[in-house]
Amino acid sequence: MEDLKFFKFGGLYFNPESMLNSQSFLRKETEGTKIIFVVSALKGMTRLLNLIVKSKLEEEHLSKNEKVFAEMVIDMSLNEFKKVHIELISNILLGKYREKAFEEFNEDFLKLQRDVYLTPNESFAALIPSYGELASSKIFSVFLDFTGIKGFLFDAPKFLNTDRNFLDARLKHLDKSFLNFLDLNRALITQGFIGSYKGKHTLLGLDGSDLSVAYLAGGAMDSGFTTSITYMKDVKGFYLQDPSTTTKEDYRLEISLADYQKLPSRPIRLDAVEYALSKGVPVHMGYFPDPTAPLATIH
Repeated sequence: MEDLKFFKFGGLYFNPESMLNSQSFLRKETEGTKIIFVVSALKGMTRLLNLIVKSKLEEEHLSKNEKVFAEMVIDMSLNEFKKVHIELISNILLGKYREKAFEEFNEDFLKLQRDVYLTPNESFAALIPSYGELASSKIFSVFLDFTGIKGFLFDAPKFLNTDRNFLDARLKHLDKSFLNFLDLNRALITQGFIGSYKGKHTLLGLDGSDLSVAYLAGGAMDSGFTTSITYMKDVKGFYLQDPSTTTKEDYRLEISLADYQKLPSRPIRLDAVEYALSKGVPVHMGYFPDPTAPLATIH
Protein backbone atom coordinates (compact mmCIF):
# COMPACT_ATOMS: atom_id res chain seq x y z
CA MET A 1 0.00 0.00 0.00
CA GLU A 2 1.27 3.50 -0.88
CA ASP A 3 1.68 6.25 1.70
CA LEU A 4 -0.43 9.37 1.24
CA LYS A 5 -0.33 12.34 3.61
CA PHE A 6 -3.06 14.93 4.00
CA PHE A 7 -2.38 18.34 5.52
CA LYS A 8 -5.10 20.82 6.36
CA PHE A 9 -4.25 24.51 6.75
CA GLY A 10 -6.86 26.82 8.29
CA GLY A 11 -7.43 30.51 7.81
CA LEU A 12 -5.10 31.64 10.58
CA TYR A 13 -2.14 30.17 8.68
CA PHE A 14 -2.61 32.63 5.82
CA ASN A 15 -0.44 35.47 7.05
CA PRO A 16 3.02 36.41 5.73
CA GLU A 17 4.98 35.36 8.82
CA SER A 18 3.44 31.89 9.11
CA MET A 19 3.56 31.15 5.41
CA LEU A 20 7.14 32.26 4.84
CA ASN A 21 8.31 30.48 8.01
CA SER A 22 6.73 27.24 6.74
CA GLN A 23 8.65 27.03 3.46
CA SER A 24 11.43 24.69 4.62
CA PHE A 25 8.84 22.52 6.39
CA LEU A 26 6.75 22.28 3.22
CA ARG A 27 9.77 21.36 1.11
CA LYS A 28 10.74 18.63 3.56
CA GLU A 29 7.25 17.16 3.83
CA THR A 30 6.70 17.02 0.06
CA GLU A 31 10.04 15.43 -0.78
CA GLY A 32 9.43 11.93 -2.14
CA THR A 33 5.94 11.77 -0.61
CA LYS A 34 2.48 11.78 -2.12
CA ILE A 35 0.66 14.60 -0.40
CA ILE A 36 -2.62 16.52 -0.57
CA PHE A 37 -3.08 19.96 0.97
CA VAL A 38 -6.59 21.07 1.92
CA VAL A 39 -7.03 24.76 2.72
CA SER A 40 -9.60 27.03 4.32
CA ALA A 41 -10.42 30.62 3.47
CA LEU A 42 -8.32 33.40 4.95
CA LYS A 43 -9.27 34.42 8.49
CA GLY A 44 -12.52 36.39 8.55
CA MET A 45 -13.34 35.96 4.87
CA THR A 46 -16.21 33.50 5.31
CA ARG A 47 -17.82 35.87 7.80
CA LEU A 48 -17.34 38.77 5.38
CA LEU A 49 -18.87 36.87 2.47
CA ASN A 50 -21.78 35.77 4.65
CA LEU A 51 -22.43 39.45 5.37
CA ILE A 52 -22.92 39.94 1.63
CA VAL A 53 -25.32 36.98 1.55
CA LYS A 54 -27.29 38.35 4.50
CA SER A 55 -27.58 41.77 2.85
CA LYS A 56 -28.81 40.26 -0.42
CA LEU A 57 -31.32 37.90 1.20
CA GLU A 58 -32.87 40.75 3.20
CA GLU A 59 -32.92 43.18 0.27
CA GLU A 60 -36.49 42.60 -0.89
CA HIS A 61 -37.84 43.47 2.57
CA LEU A 62 -35.94 46.75 2.89
CA SER A 63 -37.06 50.31 2.35
CA LYS A 64 -35.41 52.44 -0.34
CA ASN A 65 -32.98 54.01 2.13
CA GLU A 66 -32.21 50.65 3.72
CA LYS A 67 -31.43 49.21 0.29
CA VAL A 68 -28.91 51.99 -0.31
CA PHE A 69 -27.24 51.11 2.99
CA ALA A 70 -27.27 47.39 2.11
CA GLU A 71 -25.53 48.15 -1.20
CA MET A 72 -22.90 50.11 0.72
CA VAL A 73 -22.32 47.11 2.99
CA ILE A 74 -21.92 44.84 -0.03
CA ASP A 75 -19.48 47.22 -1.74
CA MET A 76 -17.43 47.65 1.44
CA SER A 77 -17.32 43.88 1.98
CA LEU A 78 -16.18 43.23 -1.58
CA ASN A 79 -13.49 45.91 -1.28
CA GLU A 80 -12.24 44.43 1.98
CA PHE A 81 -12.19 40.93 0.49
CA LYS A 82 -10.05 42.19 -2.38
CA LYS A 83 -7.77 44.27 -0.14
CA VAL A 84 -6.95 41.39 2.23
CA HIS A 85 -6.04 39.00 -0.59
CA ILE A 86 -4.03 41.55 -2.57
CA GLU A 87 -2.05 42.45 0.56
CA LEU A 88 -1.29 38.79 1.28
CA ILE A 89 -0.13 38.16 -2.29
CA SER A 90 2.05 41.28 -2.18
CA ASN A 91 3.72 40.15 1.04
CA ILE A 92 4.48 36.51 0.22
CA LEU A 93 5.24 36.43 -3.52
CA LEU A 94 7.65 38.10 -5.92
CA GLY A 95 8.05 38.54 -9.67
CA LYS A 96 6.17 36.20 -11.99
CA TYR A 97 4.60 34.38 -9.05
CA ARG A 98 3.06 37.57 -7.73
CA GLU A 99 1.80 38.47 -11.20
CA LYS A 100 0.23 35.04 -11.65
CA ALA A 101 -1.50 35.18 -8.25
CA PHE A 102 -2.81 38.70 -8.97
CA GLU A 103 -4.16 37.58 -12.34
CA GLU A 104 -5.91 34.50 -10.94
CA PHE A 105 -7.37 36.40 -8.01
CA ASN A 106 -8.66 39.24 -10.17
CA GLU A 107 -10.35 36.76 -12.53
CA ASP A 108 -12.20 35.14 -9.63
CA PHE A 109 -12.99 38.50 -8.05
CA LEU A 110 -14.74 39.59 -11.24
CA LYS A 111 -16.81 36.39 -11.06
CA LEU A 112 -17.65 37.11 -7.42
CA GLN A 113 -18.77 40.65 -8.30
CA ARG A 114 -21.03 39.17 -10.98
CA ASP A 115 -22.44 36.38 -8.78
CA VAL A 116 -23.30 38.78 -5.96
CA TYR A 117 -26.12 40.05 -8.17
CA LEU A 118 -27.66 36.67 -8.91
CA THR A 119 -31.14 36.05 -7.54
CA PRO A 120 -30.67 35.13 -3.85
CA ASN A 121 -31.75 31.60 -2.90
CA GLU A 122 -30.42 28.66 -0.90
CA SER A 123 -27.71 27.81 -3.43
CA PHE A 124 -26.69 31.49 -3.61
CA ALA A 125 -26.08 31.40 0.16
CA ALA A 126 -23.51 28.62 -0.43
CA LEU A 127 -22.01 29.96 -3.67
CA ILE A 128 -20.82 33.34 -2.36
CA PRO A 129 -18.92 32.05 0.74
CA SER A 130 -17.20 29.41 -1.41
CA TYR A 131 -15.15 32.18 -3.05
CA GLY A 132 -13.05 32.35 0.12
CA GLU A 133 -11.68 28.83 -0.37
CA LEU A 134 -11.40 29.24 -4.13
CA ALA A 135 -9.15 32.28 -3.58
CA SER A 136 -6.99 30.79 -0.82
CA SER A 137 -6.40 27.52 -2.69
CA LYS A 138 -5.13 29.35 -5.76
CA ILE A 139 -2.86 31.59 -3.70
CA PHE A 140 -1.48 28.56 -1.82
CA SER A 141 -0.88 26.73 -5.11
CA VAL A 142 1.20 29.62 -6.45
CA PHE A 143 2.96 29.91 -3.08
CA LEU A 144 4.05 26.26 -3.31
CA ASP A 145 5.42 26.92 -6.78
CA PHE A 146 7.26 29.98 -5.42
CA THR A 147 8.65 27.75 -2.65
CA GLY A 148 10.02 25.30 -5.20
CA ILE A 149 7.26 22.71 -4.91
CA LYS A 150 5.37 21.63 -8.01
CA GLY A 151 1.67 21.56 -7.34
CA PHE A 152 -1.60 20.66 -9.01
CA LEU A 153 -4.84 22.31 -7.94
CA PHE A 154 -8.11 20.42 -8.25
CA ASP A 155 -11.56 21.61 -7.27
CA ALA A 156 -13.04 19.59 -4.40
CA PRO A 157 -16.72 20.23 -5.32
CA LYS A 158 -16.28 18.17 -8.47
CA PHE A 159 -15.54 15.09 -6.37
CA LEU A 160 -17.28 15.65 -3.04
CA ASN A 161 -21.00 15.16 -3.68
CA THR A 162 -23.29 16.00 -0.79
CA ASP A 163 -26.92 16.07 0.22
CA ARG A 164 -29.07 19.13 -0.56
CA ASN A 165 -28.49 20.86 2.76
CA PHE A 166 -26.64 23.76 1.14
CA LEU A 167 -25.27 25.35 4.32
CA ASP A 168 -24.59 22.28 6.48
CA ALA A 169 -24.15 19.47 3.98
CA ARG A 170 -22.92 15.91 4.49
CA LEU A 171 -21.22 13.51 2.10
CA LYS A 172 -23.41 11.36 -0.12
CA HIS A 173 -20.80 10.15 -2.62
CA LEU A 174 -17.06 10.68 -3.01
CA ASP A 175 -15.73 10.43 -6.56
CA LYS A 176 -12.33 8.88 -5.85
CA SER A 177 -10.95 9.72 -9.27
CA PHE A 178 -9.19 12.70 -7.66
CA LEU A 179 -6.60 10.11 -6.62
CA ASN A 180 -5.63 9.78 -10.28
CA PHE A 181 -3.97 13.18 -9.98
CA LEU A 182 -1.39 11.83 -7.53
CA ASP A 183 2.23 12.02 -8.62
CA LEU A 184 5.45 11.83 -6.60
CA ASN A 185 6.71 14.85 -8.51
CA ARG A 186 3.94 17.20 -7.42
CA ALA A 187 1.72 18.00 -4.46
CA LEU A 188 -2.04 18.27 -4.77
CA ILE A 189 -4.00 21.23 -3.45
CA THR A 190 -7.74 21.57 -3.01
CA GLN A 191 -10.39 23.48 -1.10
CA GLY A 192 -11.98 22.54 2.17
CA PHE A 193 -15.53 23.49 3.20
CA ILE A 194 -17.07 23.15 -0.28
CA GLY A 195 -18.99 20.26 -1.79
CA SER A 196 -21.62 20.11 -4.50
CA TYR A 197 -25.20 19.01 -5.07
CA LYS A 198 -26.22 18.54 -8.72
CA GLY A 199 -23.49 20.95 -9.85
CA LYS A 200 -24.21 23.66 -7.28
CA HIS A 201 -21.89 24.47 -4.42
CA THR A 202 -22.77 23.32 -0.91
CA LEU A 203 -21.00 24.10 2.37
CA LEU A 204 -20.07 21.63 5.11
CA GLY A 205 -20.96 23.93 8.01
CA LEU A 206 -18.80 25.51 10.70
CA ASP A 207 -15.16 24.38 10.41
CA GLY A 208 -16.25 22.42 7.35
CA SER A 209 -12.70 22.19 5.99
CA ASP A 210 -11.86 19.82 8.85
CA LEU A 211 -14.62 17.54 7.60
CA SER A 212 -13.58 17.86 3.94
CA VAL A 213 -10.12 16.46 4.57
CA ALA A 214 -11.58 13.60 6.63
CA TYR A 215 -13.88 12.66 3.74
CA LEU A 216 -11.02 12.78 1.21
CA ALA A 217 -8.60 10.85 3.42
CA GLY A 218 -11.25 8.24 4.20
CA GLY A 219 -11.81 7.72 0.48
CA ALA A 220 -8.07 7.33 -0.08
CA MET A 221 -7.87 4.77 2.72
CA ASP A 222 -10.77 2.84 1.17
CA SER A 223 -8.82 2.86 -2.10
CA GLY A 224 -5.82 1.13 -0.58
CA PHE A 225 -3.58 4.01 0.47
CA THR A 226 -1.91 4.15 3.88
CA THR A 227 -3.25 7.55 4.83
CA SER A 228 -2.82 10.08 7.62
CA ILE A 229 -4.16 13.57 8.35
CA THR A 230 -2.27 16.40 10.01
CA TYR A 231 -4.43 19.38 10.94
CA MET A 232 -2.16 22.44 11.19
CA LYS A 233 -3.57 24.57 14.01
CA ASP A 234 -2.46 27.44 16.24
CA VAL A 235 -2.30 25.33 19.43
CA LYS A 236 0.40 22.81 20.36
CA GLY A 237 -1.81 20.19 21.98
CA PHE A 238 -5.10 19.27 23.63
CA TYR A 239 -6.17 21.23 26.69
CA LEU A 240 -8.14 19.29 29.31
CA GLN A 241 -9.47 22.59 30.68
CA ASP A 242 -10.61 25.75 28.95
CA PRO A 243 -7.40 27.19 27.38
CA SER A 244 -8.37 30.67 28.58
CA THR A 245 -8.23 29.53 32.22
CA THR A 246 -5.05 27.45 32.17
CA THR A 247 -1.36 27.89 31.32
CA LYS A 248 -0.13 27.72 27.73
CA GLU A 249 1.93 24.60 28.50
CA ASP A 250 -0.85 22.66 30.23
CA TYR A 251 -1.79 20.40 27.33
CA ARG A 252 -1.46 16.81 26.12
CA LEU A 253 0.19 15.57 22.95
CA GLU A 254 -1.78 12.33 22.95
CA ILE A 255 -5.41 11.72 23.74
CA SER A 256 -8.06 9.06 23.15
CA LEU A 257 -11.15 9.79 21.10
CA ALA A 258 -13.28 9.26 24.21
CA ASP A 259 -11.31 11.92 26.09
CA TYR A 260 -11.27 14.24 23.08
CA GLN A 261 -15.07 14.10 22.98
CA LYS A 262 -15.13 15.43 26.55
CA LEU A 263 -12.81 18.40 26.01
CA PRO A 264 -14.29 21.85 26.71
CA SER A 265 -12.49 23.22 23.64
CA ARG A 266 -11.78 21.05 20.59
CA PRO A 267 -9.38 22.50 17.98
CA ILE A 268 -10.48 19.98 15.33
CA ARG A 269 -14.14 19.50 14.44
CA LEU A 270 -15.38 16.47 16.35
CA ASP A 271 -17.28 14.66 13.59
CA ALA A 272 -14.24 15.04 11.32
CA VAL A 273 -12.08 13.24 13.88
CA GLU A 274 -14.73 10.57 14.40
CA TYR A 275 -15.12 9.99 10.66
CA ALA A 276 -11.37 9.76 10.02
CA LEU A 277 -10.75 7.35 12.89
CA SER A 278 -13.72 5.20 11.82
CA LYS A 279 -11.96 4.80 8.46
CA GLY A 280 -8.69 3.87 10.14
CA VAL A 281 -7.02 7.18 9.26
CA PRO A 282 -4.55 8.42 11.95
CA VAL A 283 -5.33 11.97 13.10
CA HIS A 284 -2.52 14.32 14.08
CA MET A 285 -2.37 18.00 14.91
CA GLY A 286 0.59 20.20 14.00
CA TYR A 287 1.45 23.69 15.21
CA PHE A 288 1.82 25.99 12.20
CA PRO A 289 3.67 28.85 14.00
CA ASP A 290 6.43 26.26 14.55
CA PRO A 291 5.89 23.33 12.17
CA THR A 292 8.86 21.46 13.68
CA ALA A 293 7.08 21.16 17.05
CA PRO A 294 6.00 17.61 18.06
CA LEU A 295 2.71 16.41 16.62
CA ALA A 296 -0.29 15.85 18.83
CA THR A 297 -2.34 12.70 18.16
CA ILE A 298 -5.90 11.48 18.70
CA HIS A 299 -6.33 7.69 18.73
